[in-house]
Amino acid sequence: METVDTRSFDALVATFLGAHLPDRLADGIRFAELPADTRRIILRMLALMKRSSFPATEINSQMLWLLATVTPAMLPPAI
Repeated sequence: METVDTRSFDALVATFLGAHLPDRLADGIRFAELPADTRRIILRMLALMKRSSFPATEINSQMLWLLATVTPAMLPPAI
């Protein structure tokens, strides 16, 4: 059985938000390769997105870049 940490970001989006990312965005983040702190932040973000009924269709390439690049560099040291 796959763990959350080994699932693709697209699969996590589908689990939390009920829809897969568009094909052009599906491989935008290599979730399993991100640091553990970053994965926890992304999971928390997806849970909050679910609570606010954020549609998966609103995720864009800029958001993916921020999650994959800025989040690992800036947020984990701040918590």
